[in-house]
Amino acid sequence: MTRPVTPRRYAPQLFHSTTVAGTAGPLGRAARHGCATLAPLLAAAEAATTAARERTNAFAGTVFLRLSARRRSATRRRIVILRPVQPPVQSSVSAQLSVRRGREAVEFYKAAFDAEEIYRVGGTDEHESVVSQLVLGNATFWVADESPAHQNFSPESLGGTTARLALVVDDPRAVIAHAIALGAVEISPAEDGHGWLLGRIQDPYGHHREI
Repeated sequence: MTRPVTPRRYAPQLFHSTTVAGTAGPLGRAARHGCATLAPLLAAAEAATTAARERTNAFAGTVFLRLSARRRSATRRRIVILRPVQPPVQSSVSAQLSVRRGREAVEFYKAAFDAEEIYRVGGTDEHESVVSQLVLGNATFWVADESPAHQNFSPESLGGTTARLALVVDDPRAVIAHAIALGAVEISPAEDGHGWLLGRIQDPYGHHREI
């Protein structure tokens, strides 16, 4: 024996089942009980529920995509910010002096000309040979122990020098006197000529400087 199915009985179940007609859902039960009036209502309710769920899923997907895009954008921004900026390379020329007793020579140039050492390789008791970069004013020069095996000879090995350095200072006579006091040899005193006050010395390691 059958009895009619009322909307009140099944209305609370509408949003708890999305089963189509012919199965265990309310639409299927309404069809089995012969409720022709309720079936269209249940079908419309199920369709509305399905549409609402699809809209919710679509909204959630949109939010996820937007958040993912923001994360990717933030990552790109971080990469751009952290990328180091390389300054352009400026061409320059620096002399490298080959000497004997390299560590001693570095200390002489620092004391005699107020040079500042900014880079060094070696120059220790374990590795006596030194390569040192010194800065003087706005110029730099290098000092290294001679290496005959690499065709780098000091003036003492050659019996003379093939180049000389020009050092421009405010008071050439004072600088020359100070260098002589520390062991340099005067080649010519500071005299006026060609618009310069110019003198020349030889340092204890054989290199000549015009000051």
